[in-house]
Amino acid sequence: MAAQCTINSDSVVCLNDFISFEVDLGSGTANSYAWKLGGNQTSTLAKPIAQYTSFGSKQIEVTVQLAGGGTCTATKSIFVHDRPTPQIYTDPNSNFCLTKNQVCFQDQSQPGKTGSAIVKRAILFGDGNADVTNNATNKQICYKYPASGRFNVVMEVTDAKGCYSRVYDTVEIYHDVPALFGYTLTGSCDSTLLCMENLTRIDSVNSYGFWWDFGDGYIDSTNWTMACHVYRDSGSFSPRLIVQSSPRCRDTFQQNNLISLDPIKFDVHLMDTVGCLGSAFHFEDRRLDKTSYQWDMIRSDGLIYYVATTPSALVVPTIIDKYVLRLTAKRGTCVRVTYTDTFEVLGPLAQMTVRNSSTCAVGDTTYFCDISLYRNSYGVIRVWDFGDKNAPGCTTDTKNGIHVNSNCRYSKDEYAKHKYNSEDCYQATLNLEDTITGCTSSQTMKVLIGQEFTTPSIMTYFNSKPCLGDQIERLFKFSVNTCATYYINPDSAANPNAWHPGLGEWKYKAKSDSSGFVTVGLVLAGGDSNSVCPGYTGGPKCSDTIWYHHWFQLFTPPVPDYVFTESEGCAPHLAEAEFLKKGDTTVRRMYWYWGDGESDTVDIAPGDTMPGFYQHLYRKNGVYTAMVVLENTQGCLEAYNQVMNVGHAAEVTTTGKACVGSCVDFSETVNYFYDSYEYWKDPFRISQGFEKIYWDFGDSTTDSTSNPTKCYQNQGSYVVKLISIDSNACADTVYLNLEVGGVQAKIHNPKQTILCSEIVQLFDSSYVINPSTGEKIVDYSWDFADGSRVKKLPNPYHFYSSFGEFYIKLKVKSDLGCESVDSVKVDVRGPLPSFQFVTDSIGCAPFSIELKNTSKQSVSWIWYFGDPNNTTLPTPFDSNVVFTYDKPGVYYLALYGADSIYNPATNNRQFCTAIYPDLRVPGQIEKKVIVLPNPKADFEIPDTVCVNEEFQVKSTADAKYNWHVWIWGNDDSLKTAQRQGSYKYNAAGTYGVWYKPTYPPDQMNRAVCLDSALKEIEVIDIKADFTIDTARSGPLHLQFINLSQGAVKYVWTVKGLDSTKVLHASNVTDLFYRFHPNKGRFEICLKAINERGCEDVVCQIFELDYPHHVRIPNVFTPGVLDGHNDAFDIDIEGEIQYHVSIFNRHSQLVFESGVDGQGNDGINWDGTREDGSTYPAGVYYLVFDYQFEYEQPVRYTGTITLLR
Repeated sequence: MAAQCTINSDSVVCLNDFISFEVDLGSGTANSYAWKLGGNQTSTLAKPIAQYTSFGSKQIEVTVQLAGGGTCTATKSIFVHDRPTPQIYTDPNSNFCLTKNQVCFQDQSQPGKTGSAIVKRAILFGDGNADVTNNATNKQICYKYPASGRFNVVMEVTDAKGCYSRVYDTVEIYHDVPALFGYTLTGSCDSTLLCMENLTRIDSVNSYGFWWDFGDGYIDSTNWTMACHVYRDSGSFSPRLIVQSSPRCRDTFQQNNLISLDPIKFDVHLMDTVGCLGSAFHFEDRRLDKTSYQWDMIRSDGLIYYVATTPSALVVPTIIDKYVLRLTAKRGTCVRVTYTDTFEVLGPLAQMTVRNSSTCAVGDTTYFCDISLYRNSYGVIRVWDFGDKNAPGCTTDTKNGIHVNSNCRYSKDEYAKHKYNSEDCYQATLNLEDTITGCTSSQTMKVLIGQEFTTPSIMTYFNSKPCLGDQIERLFKFSVNTCATYYINPDSAANPNAWHPGLGEWKYKAKSDSSGFVTVGLVLAGGDSNSVCPGYTGGPKCSDTIWYHHWFQLFTPPVPDYVFTESEGCAPHLAEAEFLKKGDTTVRRMYWYWGDGESDTVDIAPGDTMPGFYQHLYRKNGVYTAMVVLENTQGCLEAYNQVMNVGHAAEVTTTGKACVGSCVDFSETVNYFYDSYEYWKDPFRISQGFEKIYWDFGDSTTDSTSNPTKCYQNQGSYVVKLISIDSNACADTVYLNLEVGGVQAKIHNPKQTILCSEIVQLFDSSYVINPSTGEKIVDYSWDFADGSRVKKLPNPYHFYSSFGEFYIKLKVKSDLGCESVDSVKVDVRGPLPSFQFVTDSIGCAPFSIELKNTSKQSVSWIWYFGDPNNTTLPTPFDSNVVFTYDKPGVYYLALYGADSIYNPATNNRQFCTAIYPDLRVPGQIEKKVIVLPNPKADFEIPDTVCVNEEFQVKSTADAKYNWHVWIWGNDDSLKTAQRQGSYKYNAAGTYGVWYKPTYPPDQMNRAVCLDSALKEIEVIDIKADFTIDTARSGPLHLQFINLSQGAVKYVWTVKGLDSTKVLHASNVTDLFYRFHPNKGRFEICLKAINERGCEDVVCQIFELDYPHHVRIPNVFTPGVLDGHNDAFDIDIEGEIQYHVSIFNRHSQLVFESGVDGQGNDGINWDGTREDGSTYPAGVYYLVFDYQFEYEQPVRYTGTITLLR
């Protein structure tokens, strides 16, 4: 009988999620289970787990075999809901530049195909902020990022069945930089040079581009630091700088209408171009559109005279010349110069000199000389008017003989003369008139006839304060009303002979008379001595003197010089000033300015002396300049300064953060004002207690060391005090207000277990330790320890894409710079796939690897091998896997792991996946396999070579090889970085040449894959050799015998070494060569050539000579027993034939020989017969036949005299 049982499980599940089943038997014990889970899934577990990859209704069935026999079968229907389809679209028209960023996202998500509506949407912007909305109706979500960088955006949508899906996107906010430039302008109206200096706070390396747009069509994108351009076109231009600081961000800085090119035009009018000296010339520019004017006159010698800075000007030239008028005008940055026509100043200029212009009595003639300037004048008439009303009104004209001897009042002479007959002061005038131009000029001079006598009223003086000294108000000015030349003695008591001509003013620095009264002298002088008139002499001199006795009185100003009895002190310091001159009764008032902002005025009664000492209290340390001003009864003032050094100066500086738990380093600087030596730093003085310092840190703690460090334990405001004391017990106190802050970071009730795929929000509960100080937390930094960006929000959202244990850290910072950190460990539940290499990860193709699955919390895996075929290996097992790579390359591995995680909030299991390595997780790095290529090795070598023949080998291996090794098969090798080399064998044979190239491993892989090649080479031998056949050779001919081996061809060469000339060449096997008539040193070479063309050469050097001669005597003396000339000896050398016949006078043969003897050796004839008897003395006849090598036979006949 079948028992009753039921299936317990959820009725709905989301696509790809896990769902667990179990059977309720009621009573009884199960022996086995047979589950049909739908979708071809089965299980024999008591509590199976299923995952569905298709949506819709699924029929679940289980059959249980009971332990006591019987079965139980149960069925149940569940529904698999499709997940919603999330879609997020970033609007490309968003502003991605930090300053004005506004990123808009379009939500285009759709419900799953099973129709469940989307009820929740969460968008994590990647910086900790999020937008979480239920039943969202707005499809556009815009967000402004507070910082630049790349942000991972996550959108999660959840439907009414609790099924959710996520989509990921990336947003990059670019750091933009405002463009900025400075500029300089140089130029005129027609062109302007603009130079712009880039002031943008970014360098060219970090910019993505820049453009200088000068506004006239010219663009410069090359010169980052500065760009210059010349404007030549009319118009207004607005240059700008465009800087692209990132791929999407650019900024423009523009100077509107900076350049305005409008050529300056002139309308200059010169009223007169010619004028007489003294005439006014008027000129003007009638175009009044300039901002500034400058008129200049340029003389013919180039000298420039400034005229005016107004649009019109009036000038009266004082020099006769021809001038060019120049106008320099400016409008804005535009400057232009124009030159007008010339204008001419006409002469003449009357100038004269007089002899006897001052005479002591009537009687002398006065002479007048014309030294006028007649430049730019043409028809000048000269007329002298001597100013003598008593003279006849006639005009003397010596040139034309008119009134030559008359003492006329007028004259036309260049050098005129006139006699004044009465004493007076006359006004003589020279008048010039140009009859062509009409220009006139005149000059008048005084002529004094007779002596002028002084009167008291003839001289006066002016002075505002009759005190001694250089001050301008103490200057005396003199005025003399006279026609005569005068001299003034300003102080007769100082020097009675100190006369100054025409003296106008004088400063009195000292009293010459103790009373202060001054006597001034005046001399009126007659008699002329300064004329330049040629040929005339002056008359006698005369003078009159007047003395102004005690004309005025000079007063001595008071002497304010004083010293401080002590120029240094310690605050509060009572400074005492002592005057150097005591007992002065003329001082009526004393003004003190102490230099510390205080002053005193002391009035002194008439007749009283000023006090010799005066005191002032300096309340603070410092350097003060004290000044006293004394005023005497005559109103004379005099001042004097002195410096007072009071105490010393101290200064306190700090480093470090003034925060609770942190330490502050204090540093003091203490010095005297007048002495830079650091007494408070001198170890000896400190050890002796001469100088001391005391710190009071404001929290009841103190210190007496230099540069102390103080750690505050409580937040608050502290007044730090530094007291410095010198060896005189002088103290100075410096105060420093110190705010000690403190914050405490705190993460509020963090969720310490996070399920996979869960979006969490962290909350801040940090606080200021002492809020009464007004300190504020101004910065938050959340580090989620998963490689994501630090989030700068108080309460950020976060999504963990990987699983495991993470230490979340929150760091807060206050406006005082105080920091605090809190951290918490969270466990993110989910699969933790991982693997290790069993084999090496670097190898040569083909390369096989073995991987060990070391995953945790995973129930299924997919291996990704990263090969070109995108090979994957799904597996439910965690056993090792092996994979082979056939081709070289770098392959990146990944392991996808999956598991189901129980969610107690929903009482269900959810499907979680993870991938390893996850490069977003700190510490996880890429897992890669490097399959190295086997670069082909090969080389070229000849098949056959000769012994000692140098041959070439050349590598045809892969270019990757950079070190080449050839092993020649004879214990020798060649190692080189070159791809070719040479070698020669010295012995015949067959050799195996092994080529083994290498290349260095790269620094990353540290491995190489090498190839090699082996080839054979045959080495054949050939030997050249020869000798001489002496039997067939002579002194100048040789027969050579060829002894060469392995040759098929020969080349003989005969070369004379003394002449370096090749005498003979032959291809015969055995060479016969006749050297005659040549002799000397010869080189004989034999080249032997085998059938391959290999050669061997042997050379021998021979020195050949053939000395030969003959000398036939005609007398010999065998009868003289002296041992000399005892036989008839023919001296011959080198003969090949020799025969001597001697006859007596009866033609009888007395001696015959075919052998050349030597002296009396028994071979030569000694004048005896065969029997030993001697031939008589007398004349005998000789027949001598001989022959030399290479010559014809010779017969010699002659006589021989035998003497006894």
